[in-house]
Amino acid sequence: MTEISTESGQGRFGRPGALSFAVLYGLESLIFASVSTVVPLQALQILGNARDVSFLYAALGVWGLAGALLVPLLVRRLKPRATYALGGALTIAGVAMLATVTLTGQVVGMMGRGFGAACLRIPLSLFTLGYIRRTDLTRSEPLKLFLGALPWAVGPYAGVWIYERWGPSVAFSVSGAFALLLLVYARRLKLDDSRAARTGPRGQRQGLAALRRFVAQPRLRLAWLLAFGRHAWWTMFFVYVPIYMTTAGEGKLAGALVISAGTAMQVATPAMGWLGRRYGIRRVLGLAFCACGGLTVAAGALAAWPLAVALMLVPAALAAAALDALGDIPFLRAVRPFERPEMTGIFSTYGQVAGLLPPAVFGGLLMLFDLPVVFVVSGLTLLGFAALTRYIPRRL
Repeated sequence: MTEISTESGQGRFGRPGALSFAVLYGLESLIFASVSTVVPLQALQILGNARDVSFLYAALGVWGLAGALLVPLLVRRLKPRATYALGGALTIAGVAMLATVTLTGQVVGMMGRGFGAACLRIPLSLFTLGYIRRTDLTRSEPLKLFLGALPWAVGPYAGVWIYERWGPSVAFSVSGAFALLLLVYARRLKLDDSRAARTGPRGQRQGLAALRRFVAQPRLRLAWLLAFGRHAWWTMFFVYVPIYMTTAGEGKLAGALVISAGTAMQVATPAMGWLGRRYGIRRVLGLAFCACGGLTVAAGALAAWPLAVALMLVPAALAAAALDALGDIPFLRAVRPFERPEMTGIFSTYGQVAGLLPPAVFGGLLMLFDLPVVFVVSGLTLLGFAALTRYIPRRL
């Protein structure tokens, strides 16, 4: 990809650059973290059982996958800045629907938030690549991840606390207020569509041709599977841990506290990056998959004791932080420069598939077994992904 940026360093708060993009990412994290635990708990309240919540998330996963494929078309038609504004507006509309606490509002609101998130994520990536030199990404990305980790450490618990104390309207209004603040700040930055990274020259593979090219490359297939594995675990964590804690009699705030404690482990990502450089990506990813999977299986085995489950899942989240810190590197090292735009688009679908497939599988399992089966199956699956890490080239 041709670099067109002349920006360097951290930039200024009021101008496009590393600092301002990190602030945008932090605001985006506040939007979603503040109700991340509230949404599945409200779905449980409306639907009545974890099985139906699973099927709802699976159905919305199909919508999320379709939306992820639609956003690049919107970027070309509306331009990145307008698409980003649309994402903020859809997010506000989504939380407004969720505040109605009805089945229709729950479904439409989750759809709006999901599509809005995609409309925010992709344009911000394009602006980042367009404004910041590639050599400066090693400074800008850690700053972005750090500002994003702080909201996720506090938001899941704070959102449920506000929900319990002041009700749905206030809890979802907080999320909407962060979305409005994000739109105001993005407008102040006066982002230039011409500076956004191009999606690639004419004549590159698109659609099914790009998919066939992706599947034909073993290292890209492996990178996608590893990324899917870690994201599937986070899907399980965010949806089923609050439901488990609530149905186990510990209350909504207990589940929110576990989520906040687990996501707080993201502050360790810089240390995980050092471990990867010191001992190799292959070894660290393999151990992290094993640790996360083993602890999650243990949580299922100890499901009669909610405190023991929490003590297993929080350190499992620390291992998952290592997967987040290093998990994209196999793809970044494997993708060919001239294929980055289309291959990156296909690679990014791991998130949507991870939001679709695990809830569908868990919904079927919950028709036959109790909720702890989710922890056992999720953990065993991660142990299977640990075996795949032996195919990562040793030089990584």
